[in-house]
Amino acid sequence: MADAARKFRRTRSGCHQCRRRKVKCDEAKPACGNCIRRREKCVYGVAVQFMEDELYQNTPNTSSGSESEPPPPVRHFINTLSADFVPQQRPRDELFASKEVSVNSPSAHLNRLLEVPLEVPQRNADHQAYFLHYFVYRFSAVFSPCSVARGSNGTVSGSTQNLDPNLVRHSHNDTYAMPLQPEAILKLALPGSALHYAIMAVAACMLARDEPHWIIEAIKYKSEALRLLQLELDRHHARTQPATPPHTVLLTMTLLCIYEISDGCAEIWTVHLIPAWRYINEVPYGSQDPALHMGIQFFAYQDVMGRTACGSKGLFDSSLWNRQSTKHNEWMGCSEQLTALIADAADLSREKRLSPDLDILDLFSKAQKLENEIGSIKGVDLASIIESPGPLSPDMALHTVAEMKAVAAQIYLRCSLLRHGPEHDYIRGKVRLVLEAAKFVLGHGYHWTCLQWPLFVTASQLSPFDEDLESRNLGRGFILPAFEELDRHTLGNSARINEALIRIWKVRDMECESRLRDGESDWHKFVAPECHKLSLA
Repeated sequence: MADAARKFRRTRSGCHQCRRRKVKCDEAKPACGNCIRRREKCVYGVAVQFMEDELYQNTPNTSSGSESEPPPPVRHFINTLSADFVPQQRPRDELFASKEVSVNSPSAHLNRLLEVPLEVPQRNADHQAYFLHYFVYRFSAVFSPCSVARGSNGTVSGSTQNLDPNLVRHSHNDTYAMPLQPEAILKLALPGSALHYAIMAVAACMLARDEPHWIIEAIKYKSEALRLLQLELDRHHARTQPATPPHTVLLTMTLLCIYEISDGCAEIWTVHLIPAWRYINEVPYGSQDPALHMGIQFFAYQDVMGRTACGSKGLFDSSLWNRQSTKHNEWMGCSEQLTALIADAADLSREKRLSPDLDILDLFSKAQKLENEIGSIKGVDLASIIESPGPLSPDMALHTVAEMKAVAAQIYLRCSLLRHGPEHDYIRGKVRLVLEAAKFVLGHGYHWTCLQWPLFVTASQLSPFDEDLESRNLGRGFILPAFEELDRHTLGNSARINEALIRIWKVRDMECESRLRDGESDWHKFVAPECHKLSLA
């Protein structure tokens, strides 16, 4: 027994991931075996830790018949280095990606994975069939979340609740924007085509999260998809026949972009935005082709949500969005109308940052007009939904997420334009409302990608002094695990969002008594510098 205890004893010198998961670390450098297998970033050294966690863990356990004192709600970081609090120096007027980057630029972080000695099963037809089935399974959950939650017969397992008209502030006669089903994408993918290999690459990449040996297969499929995509683009620019249909090319680009986002969300995912933007400007957009429409919306939506965080210049014209459309898009989690208004807010926020001499009254007038337009969007009453008994239907969950995004848009607008911050009463109230709704939706099992943006916006404006929020488990102790849960169920990679939030909180904790300079907003000071090329869509 003593030998066994010594064999599995953990050390304090292991990496952060192993210590967090409470498993034995082999302490190999530069990356331990556990992190290589799980394809996680392996970091040694000083870790982020909360002072109250340290004190609480060192408190002697009380007897089962007595209640222990909860840890203090206000949290402060300890065990950090001064360098951790220096904002990253990034070019502020930079697009998501350089226009000089080629569509098939090599991925350094993927090339390094090739050096990892892994036993890879031999590729065969059975593996490809497995990838195709897995692709349908994963994409259905992301792009048709309500349909999946309802089940194949259109009903919710264990629930018969429909939209309650008492919770909706308008007559419910709208419909959903129909998403493109994964089966439809498969029908467009001819064997041996770029789209075919992109589908296989994404499926293998997602499988590699739990089974690391599939990453080599994913890299091979992605390389072949990129090679064939480049040939298709060359034919397009040369006007040679037969040319690949535009929707097929754009869907291939979409899947390759999703591959990079799901594969750690490294900055290289933005490389795909530039060629997609160029291609979209070269193809006619007057048709009702659902595949082409989805490809265009995917990149335009990535562009909008990503630049809200870092303040980069937008690529895609806002005219791509139908401002009159109030239909909720399942994978976006809101309407095109709201997305267009969020894009307007991001543009105005950027204009304010680049033009410090902007007339204050004119800025306030524009911001007020935008906020009124966002507030006029008819949605559901979040407070009533949260307090309603019984199960939550997929339809009502989608309406709830859409309203969360509308409220988050108001938070973003005020914090990036009107110098509001976490301590402002208006922001505190809105943050609490969105976090309560997020906890409610996640508690009913709806782990949807579209929750990322409203949850990030509210988390970035979380007050470290809101004791009531912490006592109700709606603070940092809820937000970080919530993103970890989303990371396990979505095609995105919420781990990078968590990293950005921790950096934001650390800097704000150290400067809680500081004042904003003239023309500076809380968002531009604390949030934007930590969110370079972050995917939030």
